[in-house]
Parts: sequence; structure tokens; C-alpha cells
Amino acid sequence: MLDQLNNALAITRFPIDDVLSLPEVLEAIQNRPQTTHLVITGRSVHPSLLALADIVSTIDATKHYYADQDVKATKGLEF
Repeated sequence: MLDQLNNALAITRFPIDDVLSLPEVLEAIQNRPQTTHLVITGRSVHPSLLALADIVSTIDATKHYYADQDVKATKGLEF
């Protein structure tokens, strides 16, 4: 599980290549054992990463009280 990897790779405000470079990530994914399944989350997936993916899902809020009723996050539930 590479939680929020897409968000990290999409950072453009400051350089992250010294910590997390796209070529190294792509190489690690391509060279993983065939029996290893990866789940990568986050928005703004890089086209190179998208090309390697077997399954891609997008989740959109169809009905959500944050937007629909201007409800703020609830302590103990969302944070």
C-alpha cells in the first residue's frame, strides 16, 4: 500500500527528486515480484504511473454533507 504516493509525486512547489524521484518509483514498480500487488492512492496520477497500472478507480462524491450542507469535519471521525 503506497498511500498518497500520487500526491507526493505531483508536488511542484519544491524539489522532491532527492527524496522521491519518479524514475526510481517507476523502476521499483516495474521490478517488484510478480506476486506483489500494489495499491497506490492519491489524486493527480502521473501519466507514466497510469500507464503501468492494471486497474484505475476514481471516487467522486455524489452526495456528501461537507459540500451539500456545509458541515465541517467531526472530531473523532474525520480527524
